[in-house]
Amino acid sequence: DDFHSILFSDAPIHFGSRHLRRSESNELWFSALQYEWERAIQIESDTGSNLRSRRLQDSSVSFPYMACVMEQTTGENCHHKIEQLFGENMLPVHNSADKTCYIVSSSPNFARSAAPSDVQITPLLPESKIREGCTEQIETSSNLPTAIHAILTPGVASTEEEVKSIASVVMQTFTSNHRHLVSTHFLREDYISTSRHEERQRFWRRQLVDGLESGSCERLFEAIQVEVSDNNDAFTLNLPTASSELQLRECLHSLVAGLSIREEICSVEMRGEMKLLNAEAQWVTQSGVRDSLPLFDLGLDGSGQIVTVSDTGVDDDNCYFWDSTGSSVPRTGQFDLSKRKIVQYIPVADGGDTTRGHGTHVAGSAVGRRATQGTQESTGIADGMARAAKLSVVDIGTSRGSLSIPRESTLFTLAYNAGSRIHSASWGGPFNSYGFQERNYDRYISDNDDFLLVIAAGNDGEEGSGTVGSPATGKNSLAVGATLNASPHLRDGMRGPDYLAGFSARGPTRDGRNKPDVMAPGIFILSAEARSGQTGECDDTNPNGLLFNVGTSMSTPIVSGTAALVRQYFQEGFYPGGSRGSGSAINPSSALLKAVLMGSGQALAGIENSNLSVSPSSPYDFNQNFGRVTLTAALPLAGQNTISAIVRDRESISNGQIDTISVTINTSGCNQPLTATLVWIDPPAFSGCAQCLLNDLDLFIDGPGGRRYANGRSSPDSTNNAERIRITNFNNGETYTISVGATDLETSSQNYALLVSGCFAAAGPGPTPANPPPINPSPTSPAPVIPSPSEPPMTPSSPSSCEDGLGTFFISNSIGFQNCAWLRSLANQNTRNFLCTFADVSDECKQTCGSCDESEEIDDSGGLGPLSDELVFGAQPNGGFRWDGNMFDVVASRDLVITGMFLHLRSYFGTRNIQVWTKTGSYINSEFNQGDWVLIADVNLQSAGFGRLTTLPPENFMTQTMAPGERRAFYITVTGGTQDLVMNQGSSVGSVHVENSAMTIYQGNAITSRFGGASRESFVPYEINGGLRYAVYEQQVSVSQSSAGGCIDAVGDIDMGDRIGQRSCDWLADNKRRVSFLCEFADISKACRLTCGHCENSDS
Repeated sequence: DDFHSILFSDAPIHFGSRHLRRSESNELWFSALQYEWERAIQIESDTGSNLRSRRLQDSSVSFPYMACVMEQTTGENCHHKIEQLFGENMLPVHNSADKTCYIVSSSPNFARSAAPSDVQITPLLPESKIREGCTEQIETSSNLPTAIHAILTPGVASTEEEVKSIASVVMQTFTSNHRHLVSTHFLREDYISTSRHEERQRFWRRQLVDGLESGSCERLFEAIQVEVSDNNDAFTLNLPTASSELQLRECLHSLVAGLSIREEICSVEMRGEMKLLNAEAQWVTQSGVRDSLPLFDLGLDGSGQIVTVSDTGVDDDNCYFWDSTGSSVPRTGQFDLSKRKIVQYIPVADGGDTTRGHGTHVAGSAVGRRATQGTQESTGIADGMARAAKLSVVDIGTSRGSLSIPRESTLFTLAYNAGSRIHSASWGGPFNSYGFQERNYDRYISDNDDFLLVIAAGNDGEEGSGTVGSPATGKNSLAVGATLNASPHLRDGMRGPDYLAGFSARGPTRDGRNKPDVMAPGIFILSAEARSGQTGECDDTNPNGLLFNVGTSMSTPIVSGTAALVRQYFQEGFYPGGSRGSGSAINPSSALLKAVLMGSGQALAGIENSNLSVSPSSPYDFNQNFGRVTLTAALPLAGQNTISAIVRDRESISNGQIDTISVTINTSGCNQPLTATLVWIDPPAFSGCAQCLLNDLDLFIDGPGGRRYANGRSSPDSTNNAERIRITNFNNGETYTISVGATDLETSSQNYALLVSGCFAAAGPGPTPANPPPINPSPTSPAPVIPSPSEPPMTPSSPSSCEDGLGTFFISNSIGFQNCAWLRSLANQNTRNFLCTFADVSDECKQTCGSCDESEEIDDSGGLGPLSDELVFGAQPNGGFRWDGNMFDVVASRDLVITGMFLHLRSYFGTRNIQVWTKTGSYINSEFNQGDWVLIADVNLQSAGFGRLTTLPPENFMTQTMAPGERRAFYITVTGGTQDLVMNQGSSVGSVHVENSAMTIYQGNAITSRFGGASRESFVPYEINGGLRYAVYEQQVSVSQSSAGGCIDAVGDIDMGDRIGQRSCDWLADNKRRVSFLCEFADISKACRLTCGHCENSDS
């Protein structure tokens, strides 16, 4: 679990996390680690080399390790510590307040013996090198991989020749002389201990026997083409697209296994096939006011800009691209800037577009400009966003209808050398994690900070959350979703560009970042149409040269063309006065372009689904995020708006530093909100990262009403590298201080871009904030909560036995630490009263909880005795009906504690938001009244898929105690998909569903939306698929008896983890209903034997 929280891999399924108890999975994990240590040391010994040096480069054998500094310090300090130990060849994987981790190379003896106590070294097992989802993609997906990426262990190669040599050696693994070594190592057949879940061991043995060892894969292996990455740190195995004989799943599994055992490789990842995912749009993105084109009016039309489009090619004799003054630009990648429109054509695949081709339409939306007879330009009905910009084409469409994605030196650099700084990519795949491609693209942007990559988010939004696809999951690119278009390009009943299109893909990414970034129209977009064999097709020809199309593929070039206008704005000195030459020319970074586009975003009113119904959405959620691009809201435009702006670009900041700017509101003739947008180019992360942000900056604003944090949050955002604060409620003359703080950097410094826009008169460096954000806060000592504007600042008071304290208490992993002010602010009184039943809460918040007269601690157990081991009870996943939620009653037959739940969810793909509510008594007559219920779980989960049970982690579930005869209702509600909770049709309401000696679960209802939504629909009877995790109270053992038997709790505090810190067994006993999962940890259960009920196992 700890490893998986740092790096997503297929390790959990190999070690039985879906089938075994946590202790059993951990035993297999540690057994595999021991094997890897022993194997590495044996190989080192067999080389006969004298490895006395501390440095890897002085050694002759090395292996990849995860090295984590477990210390409360900055990422920069951790970087230096690891660099001193292992040298400069290391790959950052994770940076947070409590640990910073890297992939390093080392000899095994040095890795095991030389690291200090605060550096944790873990071998990379073959299973942990295989990125999450690889095995399932091969086994179950119809979209078989087209390539396998292998990232090399840091330091093993630095030139293309060295990488090719390693790839050649690795491929020898699959020859007849070495096949048996793959099975021996990957299956650990030479190890006496069990080190993989039995079912997975059988699975892999079958794959290797039927695949690699049978010799049936030789044709596939011989046809593989090796491609070295531009940075010489990885290689790609491009698989042949031939008959199914060459695509045997067993062969692909064998390839993955063989690559994962090599010490030269630290990551193995699949790539599936990438797929292709405007006159009305011009005014939507410029002003949001029909027919108002303020940027065109000021001469901002894309002049001097080159936009690159990678797609199926372009029909260059459509009138929107046609240049009849000479020969077309050669299909060689060379460029000719004298051409009217297409200045470069890079033929990765073929060299043109097919009739009604995707690429011609996309390019037209970005930069198309009508020219009758290929010479005379005039306004066309489908001109692009940057109609005067020129075009570089990267033709990646093959004759088979697939896409051929080249490496960055071809995809990006050739056009970059021609002067293009904006790349539009309307293609992608259904992979929601941060992988090989995102890492490479983020690195390219980091190395070329004026290069903006604009990518389509994808069209699977109807499947729910977590559907934004690769490569839109990168950090430094700009991911674009789709809104509806404006009339007349609407169907009857469509609501227009203030609504998100239902198909537009949703966030978050696998590691929890907000995507997509911005929105633009993507429905019924009119643009150029490719027509083979016809020259000069245009608006008024017969047939004409125009085509309507739909998708985020269409919204992406709209944003790309709009970005070209922003780039022209800065290059031609429009900042700060809003007219050409009012300021100096600026070569903007891509971070600044993103800050303008994201800062301009306007909130959408909701999501229009395919059936024309509307679902709610709000700014910064995983649907619309920063909203629809509207440039007049972000940039001063002389005569067009009255806002002011402050721009900071490529500003450098170091760990602990805080930069400030102060503005004074001036509403004279201006009524726009105050908006501050911060964007930075984060260093590339490691493929499969579970927390991909490496350098954490924070934006906050101090002023009347208190402090505001970014992205709609009540605390700093430590996940995203784009942050925005928008203030709409202010008075003339008020002063606000905008601050950027470097909270935790993995590098020595970080450049950022900041855009502040709104109604203000003057600006300058602001005062140092009186209450700066915590820099590297300790998880065990959280920073004080800053009161909300409605909450007066907390000040020390005279000692009293009946006042709320100023300390904090732990609620749950999803809520974290909170204080009494937070408890008082809870709108739901049932939730507040429930939390006050816990000793540490009522002791700290005596006034709020009304516990002033209580002089003794509450014994929550009531003398019931220790709890049993955790049990599970419910129904198997065999249902066929899907709904949004399910309410049912449970009646206890014994004293018990409910510690969690498991559910049956439909989809394998994307995360789903699960909420669990409870109330005393029956759910009947409370179906639509949220105030009757208490929220006890709120978590985003990856579904285990149809036919399997998805488990709610105990740390995300507020445990519930029940006495014999007590009835309690539970309500499970799921969002993020379309009716994803699976259940059975029942027989009658109140009939028994399942029962055992501890409880009875009754048939309940199926309910739409949360608490019925606007329709207030509830259907009966329905039965849950899944059930409850629980423990029962066993017979009380007296203290004297248990003491005599050696079963007593330890005295003093013990470490209960970073989130809870040092606590006593008495504290655990008082709060066991809420944190019973702590007894699953060996060190805690050993110290608190009596409380955890492990007296019978006191010797083990």
